Amino acid sequence: MACRNLCERLDSKIMVGMSRYGLGKKYCRRCEVYFYHDGVFCPCCGMALRVSPTSKRDKERLRQIQLRREQDRDKEVASRSRQVELKCRGFAGFH
Repeated sequence: MACRNLCERLDSKIMVGMSRYGLGKKYCRRCEVYFYHDGVFCPCCGMALRVSPTSKRDKERLRQIQLRREQDRDKEVASRSRQVELKCRGFAGFH
């Protein structure tokens, strides 16, 4: 299927200092644009979308970004569970 120029309307803006793949964007090789899309195939031309970089250096950067996000989420969950635990202990003394 050929490009139907829908990609021009779907193309997302560049965010300086952020990884495109790290933000959840996908890349179409035929249309040569990055955009947000839930599907596996380009809505414009039907070609499979890339969800990760091609170069080894950029893949490693993306892994590091994802690892940092995961660690931040784990810390946040741990702190929330500690807060809930402390609140429960406080209420247990009033019964």
